[in-house]
Amino acid sequence: MRLHLAAILILCIEHVTKAVAQGMPISPCPKVFQYRFDGSEWFGLMAVRSPDGHQPLHIRVTLSMRGKPTTNYLGEIELLTRGKFTHNAPVLYKIRFPKHHFPPKLLLMSANNHVICFGSGEHSIFMTQIQLEHIRKLSFIPDKKSSLLLDPEEEEEVRKTDDKPPSTPHIQFKKYASGF
Repeated sequence: MRLHLAAILILCIEHVTKAVAQGMPISPCPKVFQYRFDGSEWFGLMAVRSPDGHQPLHIRVTLSMRGKPTTNYLGEIELLTRGKFTHNAPVLYKIRFPKHHFPPKLLLMSANNHVICFGSGEHSIFMTQIQLEHIRKLSFIPDKKSSLLLDPEEEEEVRKTDDKPPSTPHIQFKKYASGF
């Protein structure tokens, strides 16, 4: 019985070692960026401090992966924190990666052109660099669930803006890819 447990343990350790050796990235800045797996795909979780509520928040993430993407989907940055942003409060983002066996490595993460995190890229004959951007503009509409956190005056303002269609989009996504 002990022999079977030892064999299983050795196989598990060998499997994990192979996965790490094949390029499972480790976050260069685990306090602000973490790799996560939800059972079907890898993604990144990012926490950034919000600037003054009257400033836009421009997030830029540069990723590096071996080879070239197998689809046209290059990933995106999704805002997870909803509602009213307060100065210096953490804002959470989900970084969706291109469909690939392993997640890309984080090269650079910046907010409003200030570098938050810097990592090293992939070392390969052919490498793809992907840049994702997300801009949260000044005019921010809170979602209905978090409107319970607003003052009565702010709540009335939200109701007024809900009746009018927005003239411009409040969130923009930009995607860039280049092969080396």
